[in-house]
Amino acid sequence: MPPGPMKELKNGAPALDSEVKATSETANSALKKETATHLENIVRAQADAVNSRQILVDDSAFTSHCTADFVHLATPPWLCESSTLQETLDRLKRTFVEDPEYRMVITDLNTEIIGGHWARVFLSFEAHGHPPGMIRPFMAIHRFRKDDGQWKLYAIESTTGVL
Repeated sequence: MPPGPMKELKNGAPALDSEVKATSETANSALKKETATHLENIVRAQADAVNSRQILVDDSAFTSHCTADFVHLATPPWLCESSTLQETLDRLKRTFVEDPEYRMVITDLNTEIIGGHWARVFLSFEAHGHPPGMIRPFMAIHRFRKDDGQWKLYAIESTTGVL
């Protein structure tokens, strides 16, 4: 056997600890990428639900991944507004009536996994048609936690773009 600490791989062949660590880091990296893709798909599905006006409280892409204690924090520089899931959905429904052309266009996503049980999806998007004829930049952080093996959205923090 070669000198140094040894472990046994699945095929029974000995491996140096550094090889086991590298294999573990590769697996961890792959899991993080898979989780990031999953969470970004949830965020995209929520934007699609908004754009298709499918934002029912009981069953929709927007709500099916939210926790019961979900909160949305809207923080334009002049106002800090906090709302529950129901209040957020009600505000969106009012927007749909006031500005029927309103839609979200995602321009960038970036995900950070924190300790395997927490995650943040950083989102840049444009709000088209709110008000009519305007395109406004927005930024948001979608905060997820892993509850009973499932990733759940517990908070969204958003603000309009600041120049």
